[in-house]
Amino acid sequence: MKHKVKNRMIKGVSLALAATAVTGLLLQTTMSVQAATAMPGIETIIKDNSEDQPFRILELVENSADAEMGYYVSGQEPSVKLYTYQYEDEEGHVQNVHFQNLEEGLSKLPESERKEFAMNVRLKEDGTIDESGSTGIQRINRTAEASDSAPLSYTTYKEKYFLESSDQADDWKKIELTDMQGKSRTDTVKTKGVYKENKDGTGDYTKEEQQYYPIREDTDNDSRQTEKYRENIQNFSYIEADNDRAPYYLTFASVDNETINQAFSEDPETASSAEQEIQSAYDYADGQYGYYENVYADLNSEMAEHIIKGQYTFPGENPTVDTNKAIALKADSTQASEEGAAVKPLGGIVDSGTAGKQENPYIYLGRNIDTYPYYQYALVGDLQYVVQAATSEASEESQVKITREDDQYWYCEYNAENGSWSKTVLSIVTGRQAVSRDDVQKLPDNLGYNYYYRVSQAWFCCRASEDAADDPGACSYYGWYYPNYPSGEENYLPVTVADGWAATHYISAAEYTLTPGTGSYDFVPGGDTEASVQVNQVYYQGGYANNDWLKRMFSIWTPRRMPLLLINSI
Repeated sequence: MKHKVKNRMIKGVSLALAATAVTGLLLQTTMSVQAATAMPGIETIIKDNSEDQPFRILELVENSADAEMGYYVSGQEPSVKLYTYQYEDEEGHVQNVHFQNLEEGLSKLPESERKEFAMNVRLKEDGTIDESGSTGIQRINRTAEASDSAPLSYTTYKEKYFLESSDQADDWKKIELTDMQGKSRTDTVKTKGVYKENKDGTGDYTKEEQQYYPIREDTDNDSRQTEKYRENIQNFSYIEADNDRAPYYLTFASVDNETINQAFSEDPETASSAEQEIQSAYDYADGQYGYYENVYADLNSEMAEHIIKGQYTFPGENPTVDTNKAIALKADSTQASEEGAAVKPLGGIVDSGTAGKQENPYIYLGRNIDTYPYYQYALVGDLQYVVQAATSEASEESQVKITREDDQYWYCEYNAENGSWSKTVLSIVTGRQAVSRDDVQKLPDNLGYNYYYRVSQAWFCCRASEDAADDPGACSYYGWYYPNYPSGEENYLPVTVADGWAATHYISAAEYTLTPGTGSYDFVPGGDTEASVQVNQVYYQGGYANNDWLKRMFSIWTPRRMPLLLINSI
């Protein structure tokens, strides 16, 4: 403390009596414990005071930073009384708060301000004292271990949220955290320790459900995650939407019809061997997603216009996707993909370079048949051929023509026997759907094309969206198929380097909610692992201890009467 002489003013029951009592009173920072004779009649003044009319000392200073009288009376320290905490309430109004004592401040202040308040210092970001920083309150320099050597004693201030087994509980004081209105408060802090399961259900923490987030292209934070997973996919379904896409892009390979039909052979050995091959195609644990079949839809004008403009609302047979940055689920592909049927069309192909692809898909003519799959499709041509044929006049001798009527495309055939035309709506493949193992059936020998397909390769297609830095789930997909999970199993499986799978997701850090006495986990402090923990209390020890020099000057100031003494520094 600075060595200064200040005006002191004692206010008691009446101003006149107080003025008489303090005449000529000068207190310096080197106040002697022998000064009891300096205030004759002071005991009488103190005896007549109460909680409603406490004995009040008014300290007049040029600046509140010079106030120091309170350091001679416990509970009246300027570092506590003059400390101001500013915060914004729920309505956006700025509030200034003062604390009655150290414990109230420790309970209400956030972690970042608590240590500064207890030590009356400014701290740097690394937690060390900023010697050049000022709190605006008199710094306490005169401290000593012995109570008669200085007005204050000081030991290193420490705090922790959990006591370890090596800590002596009696050496620590527990503070319950509250908000500014005194209601219980829960903070989330960083401290070293681990969560351990409490099988009795009497723990203090409940583990919340963890979230799985996609690994997005060109996002370093995603790729650096250590707990990586893949989706446990049984099969896929395609999406039909104007502006939405799905996570996966698939290529397919056809399955030879003979392989299917052998499973229905009357020869047991042939049937068993074929059955095993089919069954292996459904081993999703090994990346085999079963069989698929084409889904056909009537070709209408809107579909054709969208495709011509490059506005795709379904994948079709062979969608075009840039997989340069996509994640291949498995590095090894056992089958080569194929783009379409290698059969002679009923009509024609205008552009052989794009025919069968998403921008110029194949168009088919469907006819009913008596056996499974009850429809047989013949290739008419590519979309460009069909659109051109529908807008061109067919010759009078032509027995076949393509028309567009009622916003649909039709395949028309002339019946010479009755002189009439029959028409059948043309079809387009919108995607491929999974076929369950039990629904795989024998195929006609004269079907003319392979009916079933297998997934030859799957890519995970995910890009970060604009707000990706703040939201781990902010992304956009550019595939055409979404996953279906097996019933009763985990939707996500951990990925290791050795298992041959690529990771597509990572899991969020485990979060635990404070539920005292009813949780399935306890937090065990110690070790080198840092964890996020919810707390509603803090333990502290050390700091400043007031030696009550003013009390020792007058025997009348017993512990019972000490709260009746107030010091105001202005």
